Amino acid sequence: MPRHGTLAQFRRGRDLRRCGVVELVSRHERSVLVGAAFLSARNDVPINLVIIVMGVLTAWTSSGWPDLVLGLVIIGVNVSAAKEIWDAAHQEQLAAKALAGEDID
Repeated sequence: MPRHGTLAQFRRGRDLRRCGVVELVSRHERSVLVGAAFLSARNDVPINLVIIVMGVLTAWTSSGWPDLVLGLVIIGVNVSAAKEIWDAAHQEQLAAKALAGEDID
C-alpha cells in the first residue's frame, strides 16, 4: 500500500500552490507577465466548471448550442483578459520610456 497520495492529488496540490504563488507575486509585483499568469489562473477554474455543466446540458438536450454559446463566452473572457494584458503592457512600456528619458508618443 503506497504511503503517498495519488498522482491526481499531487497534481491538484501542485496546481493550487502554483495559483497561490502567482497570486502572491501579483500582489507585490505588477509585471505584465505575472498579470497574464494571474488572469489565466483566475479564469481557468470557473471556465472548467462551466465546461462540465455545459457538457451535461449538451448531453441532456442533444444539441450543440450549449457548446457554441460556451465557446463564445470563453472567447469573450479571453479577449477581455487579452485587452487587460495589452493595456498593462502599453503602460509598462510608457513607464520604461519615461524612466529612460525617451519621448513618449
